[in-house]
Amino acid sequence: MHSIHKLYRHLYGYIVASGETCAHVASYLHISPQAFSKKINGKSSFTAEEMASIGTLFDFSEADYYTYFILPILKRRMDP
Repeated sequence: MHSIHKLYRHLYGYIVASGETCAHVASYLHISPQAFSKKINGKSSFTAEEMASIGTLFDFSEADYYTYFILPILKRRMDP
């Protein structure tokens, strides 16, 4: 999970900087670490419920939701 090409690399960085692990976040979401890895790498999508749960875990503001979940998708669509 150390690839610079993660779709949600800023979310990953936030998780690491906060002292949490991806395994803990996966457990919080009731999914496997492998499923979480696929999501953070953009190989599968976060559900709205998962986004809300992550936001609750980290006390995200509306701007945080935009930064960590919406902006990466918009940027990917703009890239050729």
